[in-house]
Amino acid sequence: MASSSGFAEYVCEQLEDLGRVQAKRMFGGFGLYLDSPMFALIADDELYLKADETNLETLTALGGKSFKPFDNKPMIMSYVSVTADVLDDAERLSSLARQSLTAALRAAKKPPKPRSRRKA
Repeated sequence: MASSSGFAEYVCEQLEDLGRVQAKRMFGGFGLYLDSPMFALIADDELYLKADETNLETLTALGGKSFKPFDNKPMIMSYVSVTADVLDDAERLSSLARQSLTAALRAAKKPPKPRSRRKA
């Protein structure tokens, strides 16, 4: 799941219309931030945008795939990849990233799900 700093810098340049996007190292990849919760991630030099019920359909219609952090586990996270043509179109990418930023802010406001307690 390693990603290069060069790819992260390119993504941040493509998103400069949003403001100062920061790429922070995370588990061999990067988390992308803009004065907020993480709104995107980079894994294996592929960009994934935060998705929820408001932008998931748009991202998947553009050919995006759900982020699966482990090949051998069925876990899927609420991030969807962007295709190379979207990544290379800074205006289109910024528009989608704005939606993802809003999704990240909405998710941060939701109360945490209660954990089930196991009896010892």
